[in-house]
Amino acid sequence: MVNSTGKLYHHKIKLLRLQYDSDNEEMLEYIKKRHPLYFSTDKMMDDQMIDLIKRLKYKLKMQAEKEGKVQTTE
Repeated sequence: MVNSTGKLYHHKIKLLRLQYDSDNEEMLEYIKKRHPLYFSTDKMMDDQMIDLIKRLKYKLKMQAEKEGKVQTTE
């Protein structure tokens, strides 16, 4: 949020290295290093980011299973 204008801006972060089997903590550190301006303050908790990473990985896994690239564990 830019207080002077009252506008809310979004910043897109490309996660080209994210795979369904990526390590959550490593991805969090990767994101923080690549985008330090947005993570230098405590605006977003690490737990929130880890949860988002887990949800993205789940979607990637479901997509890979649908395409037959991953065996389901049933």
